[in-house]
Amino acid sequence: MNDLSSERDQAIYRQWLLEAMEGEAEAYHFYMDMAHRWHDPATRKVFQRMAEEEIDPCALLAYYQADPSLPARFTDAPLAPRQKDERALSLYESQSPLDLLTLALKKSCQAGELYQNMAHACLDGEFQDFCLQLALMKTGHTRILQDLLRPHSSCQAPLPPLLEVG
Repeated sequence: MNDLSSERDQAIYRQWLLEAMEGEAEAYHFYMDMAHRWHDPATRKVFQRMAEEEIDPCALLAYYQADPSLPARFTDAPLAPRQKDERALSLYESQSPLDLLTLALKKSCQAGELYQNMAHACLDGEFQDFCLQLALMKTGHTRILQDLLRPHSSCQAPLPPLLEVG
């Protein structure tokens, strides 16, 4: 691999990790916000637990991003970074619980795909296992969000309004 390719690949790997860290931090804040704003105490606890699960992965992703041997952990053919979804950004500003849960579901699926892609591109077993564990965590979050949305997917029963914050 030539130096130019290596530098480009390293930038892509670091971009993957940066996206993953940003996603974990965003998920933490989103889930905590939902925990504070949701009426049902059991659902609030679910969101708190999901938020807490985002903390450790973010710290480990930062550790891996700072690792100078990062390129040696991946194959020579990285995938390009994902493009930002502008529609998702506008949904994030919504106050509708249905919109927010739909967005969280979409972001959880995207994060799971990112971790699957990272695991697929890994040469390092330790880092591959880490990525696969994160993908499994996102699958769990996706199932929880689907369960929260399921009773409301027919649009017959609206989600209860969120508590006012601030």
